[in-house]
Amino acid sequence: MTAETRVQIEVIKNRDYLGGIYKGTAMITDGRYIVYVPEKDVIINVSKLRNLPEDGMKRFSPEELMTKMKPALITRRALVLSSGLVRCFQCGEDGESYIQDKYYKMFKECKPYYVVDDGHKNIVFVRYGVIVGLVLPMRISEEVTK
Repeated sequence: MTAETRVQIEVIKNRDYLGGIYKGTAMITDGRYIVYVPEKDVIINVSKLRNLPEDGMKRFSPEELMTKMKPALITRRALVLSSGLVRCFQCGEDGESYIQDKYYKMFKECKPYYVVDDGHKNIVFVRYGVIVGLVLPMRISEEVTK
């Protein structure tokens, strides 16, 4: 099941999501990740969700992200924390980014990229040249990664 379908099912079960439509793309988020769904493929009523602010939709819009994306590589490094497994992505000259394994699994069939935003390296997932997801990184202290 794709992330786009899965998140819409989760929205039906649990209304604790924000959403909005920006330039023909529905953006659905729980605050830790965003799933992008073409407006014509949305099966839920996005207007019934809590409203995703316009500036947030513009900031994380696919058009904006496409201009800033750089390739990321999933590494073999991972951390085992009390909250679960955390995957490490190599973000070129910008260093590393860590995301929870459950979010990586949502988009595992996609190609990872990263976007630096306010000093954070957000991981962007692309399938067939279209952005389908963005995952915000976890903050990991330097002591944990050594």
